[in-house]
Amino acid sequence: MNIRTSSLAMAVVAVLASAAGAQSLVLQIDRETKEMTLTGTDAGTVNLGGYRIGSISGSIDTAAYNGLADDVANWQLTGTPPAADEHGVEELLADFTSSTPVNNSVSYSLGAAYNPTQAMLAAGFGVEIEPGDLSLLYYDTELNTTLGGSVVYSGEKQFNSIGITVDLADGTAIIENESPFDQIITGYLIESSTEGTLNTDLGTFDGLRNEAGGALFQPPTTPDGSNLSEVDPTGAGIALDAGESFSLGTIGGANDMLSFSFILAGVGQSSQVGFVKYLNAGLTGDFNNDGTVDLADYTVWRNNLGAANESGLNFNGDGGGVTASDYQLWKDNFGTGAAPANLAAGSQAVPEPGTAGLVVLAALVAGGMLQSRR
Repeated sequence: MNIRTSSLAMAVVAVLASAAGAQSLVLQIDRETKEMTLTGTDAGTVNLGGYRIGSISGSIDTAAYNGLADDVANWQLTGTPPAADEHGVEELLADFTSSTPVNNSVSYSLGAAYNPTQAMLAAGFGVEIEPGDLSLLYYDTELNTTLGGSVVYSGEKQFNSIGITVDLADGTAIIENESPFDQIITGYLIESSTEGTLNTDLGTFDGLRNEAGGALFQPPTTPDGSNLSEVDPTGAGIALDAGESFSLGTIGGANDMLSFSFILAGVGQSSQVGFVKYLNAGLTGDFNNDGTVDLADYTVWRNNLGAANESGLNFNGDGGGVTASDYQLWKDNFGTGAAPANLAAGSQAVPEPGTAGLVVLAALVAGGMLQSRR
């Protein structure tokens, strides 16, 4: 598909300010399949005459993008947004006396064009690109105005950082680098918000010292159940390449909120906050299994309503089809997702470790000392 530069006839920015909050058009992003889909909400029909999807960091693969022009007559792909620091795609109807209706029962596939890796490379290590990177603007011919749409993600989030994934069924964990950057870490710290919930048995806490290249890593001499850490006193560290993971063995913490921080080699021994993910929990109403009950779950429910639940998604757990009653589960639990005991498989935002924890982790590496934080 040929992408051409456009002058953008949609007077986007000025009109957007006066139409803030109007979100009848939705851009759905499936993180796992990379599929981008335009659809509507329950707010009514959008008489679509044009739209623009912008990406600050370039997370749209224009070569894989299939716009409405591929399936609907009179649509033309006109190019990228005008701002020099933005990337994106734009389509307009050639005939402005017509429109394409879009509502909650109509969806248009735009192709598997979501490319978070490119956005991460542009943003740099540790800079999260969701939400905020993608934007949706559209022209409604009946209202004769340009409005802001919403961007809804589904599927497991990929973090532009290093973190841990904890299996709540058995308390085991892996440390992994989900970013597209090869890194070397010289230490890390796992903290629990409740004392005494982490593993104190160094026989089952394998850590990085048991991984190839991690022989110099040392755990605390007397784990106290409130934190687990390892450091390499030499500062050489262990390579954790893009997409690579190592097993830590059993860390515990199955009934607690955890936080994770780490130190990269060669960056002044400064601590950085990583991510924490959980497996095998089950959060009611989290239909897309991403760890929170939000608008994305409503979209998944709506798109599966009346179908047999053969997708493995977390609906009502009875093995039956997706019904109207599942909507009440979503509504009753909307906004939840903070307590680990109720987390579904997927990502979960976590509170940053306390300043004291980060200072201690830096001191352990800088001083070559091994000790428990408490």
